[in-house]
Amino acid sequence: MNSKAIEIYHPRAVSNLGLWDMMGLKFKIYGLVADNRRIDQTTLNLAQAFVRADVLPRVASEGDDNGMGFVIIHPGEAGVTISAHWWIQGSVLCQHNYRKAYSAAEPWTRQKDP
Repeated sequence: MNSKAIEIYHPRAVSNLGLWDMMGLKFKIYGLVADNRRIDQTTLNLAQAFVRADVLPRVASEGDDNGMGFVIIHPGEAGVTISAHWWIQGSVLCQHNYRKAYSAAEPWTRQKDP
């Protein structure tokens, strides 16, 4: 028997936040928001900074991109996740994430990935 608490899924509101054109890449931007959260200008600025500083260099180093992708900005119950996706080589979908708990001083690092 599992003695741990089971997290219950709660539906999220989804919104289309438009397009970003950054260095020739076009990203569709989506919001995915927990009931008690919202996407404000600070969160949008964080997402844009993450894409510019962390995602665009990855896209450039990988090469052979298709010039398009999408970003999901998700203020959840425990923290914010920004998930950037882009295509290379015609059909390979790449992904890079930013995650930070609201209570944390620093974002979660890739070094802790399983």
